[in-house]
Amino acid sequence: MLEEGERSSLYREGSMLYRVYHDTGRRSDSFLVTVDERGKGRCSHNRLVEALERDCQRTYSGSEPKRRGPAPPRVKKALLSLFKGARTIDEVSLQCGVSKNTAWSYLCEAASIYPQSHQACSKVIHPSILEKMRWCSEEDMKGSLKEVMEKLDLSTDPEVRGEEDRYAQLRLARILYSR
Repeated sequence: MLEEGERSSLYREGSMLYRVYHDTGRRSDSFLVTVDERGKGRCSHNRLVEALERDCQRTYSGSEPKRRGPAPPRVKKALLSLFKGARTIDEVSLQCGVSKNTAWSYLCEAASIYPQSHQACSKVIHPSILEKMRWCSEEDMKGSLKEVMEKLDLSTDPEVRGEEDRYAQLRLARILYSR
């Protein structure tokens, strides 16, 4: 492993790189390391593969343990809006001054960092989605959101189909009920 991020981990296999996504367990297609004009291997955001390997060795040898810091202020603000009484994602996005998609992202991040926020986060998820996720198996939670939606028969539920942000709700629910 070269790098472990919030959403995925980056791995190297010879001259190829690939990602494994934490929420789905899926592996991306392999892609070539980009070589710059000096012959150095680079990956996303123009980072040196060599530097990632060095950091990885240091991190996993015990000399520099990875620690997750506190949530960024924007995520705390979104969570605080729920604790202050926001009942919909529209209210959260309005109070944070961001789009609905961004508000969903903040709540997903908050739920990942603060397990005690799960009850507050569940307020913005459709009850049918919550109920299905509560009783589904770990195996049913794996895969893309579309696959999970189909496995849980949510794609045929007329109430859920009418929800504009059903996939964002499912993403958040999967975080809340991950074991």
